[in-house]
Formats: sequence, structure tokens, C-alpha cells
Amino acid sequence: MRKTKEQKNKLSRSVVLSIIFHVLLFGFIILGSLDEIIKLGGGGQGGEVVDAIMVDPGVVIEQYNQLQRQQNSAKQADAERKKRLQQQEEELGKQQEEEQKRLKMVEKERIKIEREADQQRKQAEEAAAKAQAEAKEKAAKAPAAKKKADAAKQAAAVDSLLGGLTAQQPTQQMGGAAAAGQGGNRKGRASSSDVANYAGKIKAAIESKFYDADIYRGKTCKLSIKLAPDGMLISIAAKSNAVNDQSLCDAAIRAAKTATMPKPPSRSIYDAFNEQGSTLVFKP
Repeated sequence: MRKTKEQKNKLSRSVVLSIIFHVLLFGFIILGSLDEIIKLGGGGQGGEVVDAIMVDPGVVIEQYNQLQRQQNSAKQADAERKKRLQQQEEELGKQQEEEQKRLKMVEKERIKIEREADQQRKQAEEAAAKAQAEAKEKAAKAPAAKKKADAAKQAAAVDSLLGGLTAQQPTQQMGGAAAAGQGGNRKGRASSSDVANYAGKIKAAIESKFYDADIYRGKTCKLSIKLAPDGMLISIAAKSNAVNDQSLCDAAIRAAKTATMPKPPSRSIYDAFNEQGSTLVFKP
């Protein structure tokens, strides 16, 4: 704006100087148009002398018209310059307004990205803290579990010794009992529908802690999961598969570590789930 004002002041001074120059030129032209000086003298030595100046009116009018045309041309040029300056100011204002809008959109997008990053960071910190707490709890329970397992082994050894000493059944009866036991085990084996139902419960538990599922629509991840008999998560990892989406796998693993896994309904279902590879196909 300051530069524009200086240009206007320079233009005004130029117009004033042009007008002054043309007025002086007009005066010089009048003086130069004198065609003839006629001296009229009186009689004798005492007569007076009279000077007369002859001016050509046509020349004066032509020079005046030329001066008017020059002034009109200067005014027209001045008006055109002002118009161009006004257009430049309007274009500059529009450019500044568009730049302000663009900067606001950039700032808004930056704030959105920072908020999403903060949310993901908080979720990761919460998942890590929970995993660490679970690990500490598991480590604290390990000695007691080992002691209990050792006591169970000792009790089993004692029972086996006592059973060997007190056994009175013939060998054939023992063989028949063993065959009956094998048949009972085959009868108690879990069905594929029971295993699929349990896998669905595990998947639902993971999905309950899975956020922003919409951004993973159409993507797939195959997970290998290992659980304890009481349902506690031991390990989880993405399987080597070409269809796996790494971002979805990472999000699913984080969700699984924060979820509460369901306990297997029975030992047979737990064993059958492990035999089938403990694989979950995760697809939001």
C-alpha cells in the first residue's frame, strides 16, 4: 500500500510539471509568432515612434488546440494508470485472502494429525503398561504354580506307587479298561463347531479393544495366537502371508494385548484349538 501511494504522488507531480511546461511553451509560441514590427514615426525630429505587433490568430489557435490535446492525453494516461493500479491492488488482495485460507487449512490439518498421533501414542502406552503389569503378575505367580505342579507330581507318583502295590485286577481286565479309556477319549474329543465357536469368542474379545476399524475396511491379517488353559494370552504374532496388511496386524496385536481372552470351555476344546494351529483371520 505504501508503494502504491508513492507511485500516485510521483504521478501527480509529473502531471503538474507537464501543465507548467505547456503554459510556458504557449507563452513562447505567442512571442515567436510575431510576423512584423511596424514602426510608425511622426514628422520631423520631434515626432514620436509607435511600435505595433502583428499576431497570426490561426497559429495561436492551432497551438492552443495542440496544448489541449496534450493535456487530454496526459489525463487519459493518468486515468489508465490509476485503473491499472486499482486492478493490481484488487488482485493482490485476492491473493492474500487465498493465502490466508490455505494457511488456515494447513494448520487445521496439522492439528488433526497431532491429535491422532497423541491418541495412538496413549493407546500404545496403555497397552504396554498393561502387558508389563500382566508379565509382572505372571512372574509373581510362577513360583507358586511351580510349587503346586511339583506337589501334584509327587502326589501322582505316590498314587502310582500305591496303585501298583494294591492292584489285584488281571492283565486282561487292565487291557480292557485301557481300551475303554481310549474309546472315552475319542468320544470326548471337541467338534469343529465347538472350536470355531471358541475362536469366534477370541476374535470378538480382540475386536472389543480394536478402535478405528473403518480405516482398515477390506484388509486382512492372519494371526497366530497362543493361550494358556485359563485363557491368558501367552503370545500373538502375524503369520507369514502375502495377504497380510502390516498396519492392520500391528493394530490387532495391540488390541489383543489389552483384551481379556475367554477361558476355553473345556480341555478338549483347548487342545483342539491348539492342534488346528491357533490361527485367527482378522478382517474388520
